[in-house]
Amino acid sequence: MMTSRRMFGCAAAMVCVVALGGFRPMAADDKKAEAPPTADDKYGKMAEQLAAAETLIEFGKSHNSPLALLAAAEVIYQVEIKEGFKDVPTVEGGKVLPYEPKEKVESLIKDAKAMKGSKAVEEATKSLESKLLEGARGTPQGGTKATVRLDKNGTASVTRQFIKNQVGKIWITRDSYNPNVPLSYKLTDSKGNVIPHVVGASNQFAFIPTADGPYKLEITNNNPYDTDAVVTTN
Repeated sequence: MMTSRRMFGCAAAMVCVVALGGFRPMAADDKKAEAPPTADDKYGKMAEQLAAAETLIEFGKSHNSPLALLAAAEVIYQVEIKEGFKDVPTVEGGKVLPYEPKEKVESLIKDAKAMKGSKAVEEATKSLESKLLEGARGTPQGGTKATVRLDKNGTASVTRQFIKNQVGKIWITRDSYNPNVPLSYKLTDSKGNVIPHVVGASNQFAFIPTADGPYKLEITNNNPYDTDAVVTTN
């Protein structure tokens, strides 16, 4: 009987192979003409792909899986470099961090090389490195990351568009500037309504948007010390 750990490892490996191989499931009825995708459809799909890449990165680092890291790097290359996808949040009381997806892909390749890998890992690494050398047609102009500077007893906010019924995720990490200062958060929609959400590990907020539009995360520092917070969205 296959153990749960082995089953999980096999599932993760399958995810990596799918991502690296560009697998696309066959439509149930290929005779029906599909409607052309709208701009929102394309936006939502790319946002979901980048969120999946972050999950692969977390898995790769926690389970020492170079294939997972390379699968994530492939997704980032396709979406943010080749397609030139941009998704820049609005920040009040802070700034959008400079972001270069090529550097992130190179960093993931470096991390994957540092792990013990198979022939498949070597081939995937060489393929990605070749793509980076060839250049890309896209012109990335930003990412989904922003940093906010919180003065003592101050408030800042990050606003980003989310798509209805597609799970929204916001990660909060702390910069090196007074990282232990506790913060409080409030998530609202475009009408100012507080949005129910769950908070997971490492301050990950997850929620279901009830409508297309902007959602704002307000961050408050109720302390007599200045601090920074880095906000990443899917």
